[in-house]
Amino acid sequence: MNKVISCMLAGILLSAFATLAAACGDNGDELTLEEYFTQLDTAMDDLAQRVSDNASEEPNIFAPLEEQREIIISFWTDFSEQVGGVFIDDMEALDPPQEAQDAHDDLLQAAQEFVENVAEAVTNFESATSEADYEEAFELLERGGNPSVACEKLQVIADENEIEVMLNCELE
Repeated sequence: MNKVISCMLAGILLSAFATLAAACGDNGDELTLEEYFTQLDTAMDDLAQRVSDNASEEPNIFAPLEEQREIIISFWTDFSEQVGGVFIDDMEALDPPQEAQDAHDDLLQAAQEFVENVAEAVTNFESATSEADYEEAFELLERGGNPSVACEKLQVIADENEIEVMLNCELE
């Protein structure tokens, strides 16, 4: 009788482990377009909220630059880490379907380039000694890495596939 019970328990345990492995493991299934856009929309909404929260702490652009230095450095460092870094992590966690892969990669790359530009601008702000140095740092914030264009490509894919989502591509 002990053998029968042992075999039954072993079978139950194997079945439970197989079920758990299937539920937890990566079985190679990518997200459907609808699932992908639902998750992307959530990530974009979270990003918009973080941008909004961070913007409330934006420095006064009319104050002399020397007075703004620490505020600017703190603002853009926080922006890069709390806003950009979290969004990039969210994007890297998504497994887009083939139809959205290129546009997804474009958005991820643009976001990474923007965050890199912000980091370089912060470094320039930290070492700035003249108004020209500050202008150069501000120019870094304006060049390269345009996530809005890449995001709009994803919105087109959603629209073409009749997926009801409105991505927040213009973060103000």
